[in-house]
Amino acid sequence: MRRATACFDFHGCVVPDLQSVDKFDAITELVKRTAVFCDVKNNPAFLNAVFNRERERSTGFGHGVAVAHAKTECVKRIEIALGISHRGIDFDSIDRLPVHLLFLIATPPYKSEIYLKLLSVLMTVMRNSDLREKLLALTDVNQIESLLDERFRCCYRTKTLDDI
Repeated sequence: MRRATACFDFHGCVVPDLQSVDKFDAITELVKRTAVFCDVKNNPAFLNAVFNRERERSTGFGHGVAVAHAKTECVKRIEIALGISHRGIDFDSIDRLPVHLLFLIATPPYKSEIYLKLLSVLMTVMRNSDLREKLLALTDVNQIESLLDERFRCCYRTKTLDDI
């Protein structure tokens, strides 16, 4: 059985310079510019599911962070990407501040339990203002990916989550 932490493989999932300022455009840009979404790039069903979720209620949870997401049959495992926007994205966030760190998650329908644990870890990790500032200051994709991987794995271990 694959360890749940294997879903924290951040290689090829960071866009350090998102240009879009509209949330729907930013989500589309993130899908198009990341390797992890190669299975969903040409599948409008995934983007429609993410957009419908955003229309129901914004996934901008404050502090400049949003976690757009949807379930899709297009992926075999949970895929996650991060887009960094220095200009900020109007995301209709809870605190009404622009989003600078946009996470996008694609989840297979049968991986809901792992997804919920991932979301819990993501929310815990992103509460740290020092981490948010470091992510915005870094420009090297490898450094960003390494920092995310380190923080996620550390948080995942402290939550004592076992194999799923």
